[in-house]
Amino acid sequence: MLFASSYFPENEREQGLLVLESSEPDFEVASFAKTLFLGILKSRAEIDKIISKHLENWDLSRLWLVDKSILQIAIYELLFLKDSPPSVIIDQAVRLAKKFGGDESGSFVNGILGAIFRSELNVKGKTEDKG
Repeated sequence: MLFASSYFPENEREQGLLVLESSEPDFEVASFAKTLFLGILKSRAEIDKIISKHLENWDLSRLWLVDKSILQIAIYELLFLKDSPPSVIIDQAVRLAKKFGGDESGSFVNGILGAIFRSELNVKGKTEDKG
């Protein structure tokens, strides 16, 4: 949803929800996907600012869309949903990056999320124990 809607910035919300409808997921999957998608759209400026802060010698606009989407999803889950332990969220993001991204996507996503976890989340008191 997030990836596909990025190609339609003028109506990304509608496009993302259309992608969700057309995939016909079960209720639980659809509900979680919609929560993620709408939450990311609402918080995108904050999420992108966090990503940008941790990019070294890169500009957010130059990131491969797959990597950027995976980072946005993981950061939203880490900062706002807090349903899973950070290690699980990061591991899932790395697996997605390895599967759908480029050759270096897995290590790139892991490095960025690790840095964000150490700086952003530890400051806010979210540790592995608190999940």
